Amino acid sequence: MNEARVADTKPAIQELEPGSYWWCTCGNSAKQPFCDGAHQDTGFKPMKFTIEEKQQIAPLPVQSYAKATLLRR
Repeated sequence: MNEARVADTKPAIQELEPGSYWWCTCGNSAKQPFCDGAHQDTGFKPMKFTIEEKQQIAPLPVQSYAKATLLRR
């Protein structure tokens, strides 16, 4: 399994509408902090999360989780 790429060093503050989102765990996505499918053949899988009502969030990029070790599946 590859190591996660450091995508950024600060949270990406965004306002999200209700729905399901996929958080990037590999660090390769061009749409950080969300998955764009760039994890193919890396051994990483994105982490799904759901927003129930419109809200501002600050998802941390992959480096904040020690190279996503805890999020590998």
